[in-house]
Amino acid sequence: MSDSSESTPVRPVVIGLAGGVGAGKSAAASALRSLGCVISNADDEVARLLETSEIKSELSTWWGQEIVLADGRLDRRAVAERIFNSDEERARLEALLHPPVIQAHREAIEAAETDAIVIDAPLLFEAGVDALCDAVIFVDAERTLREARVRETRAWSPEELDRREKSQMPLEIKRERSHYIVRNDAGIAELEAQIRDVFAAIMLKQGRSRP
Repeated sequence: MSDSSESTPVRPVVIGLAGGVGAGKSAAASALRSLGCVISNADDEVARLLETSEIKSELSTWWGQEIVLADGRLDRRAVAERIFNSDEERARLEALLHPPVIQAHREAIEAAETDAIVIDAPLLFEAGVDALCDAVIFVDAERTLREARVRETRAWSPEELDRREKSQMPLEIKRERSHYIVRNDAGIAELEAQIRDVFAAIMLKQGRSRP
């Protein structure tokens, strides 16, 4: 008889990342990666899905062939204009993309060979992905700092930031539903120190503390 304990893999601890646009979830994910975590990034999976022929065909049926550029790539700006100006269109796109993205997270969890995996998803709570998580970390930063970051990295105005965030769950609710809060307004070294402490606390609580 074989020992069943040898054939049953230990599920990794699943950590979700939440926070406002420009708060620094990617920096937090990078810090967690340096601690040995695997990262499952929702934006990367969405970007992949949006370039599949099946999704482009569906979106062209909805919104017309003009949303596909001459080189065959999806016109992301045209898509953004439709979904951020219409709750109905945004909900329709989310209903199309959320199931395969959630499945991708599930597969990443099953395939992970590390102690912990991080789900970096802008719509972690909205899509119900938090249900997969053992703990959620909320990355916080002052509004003025977030505005400066998105202006520098995405050329967004404060009005554009408002428009994007109004399409998501209010930040105060995301903050309340998270288990840990880290601040990202005092430099990367301070963020990394907070992440180390929170990661250690999560692993200890999950019975995976390291010597």
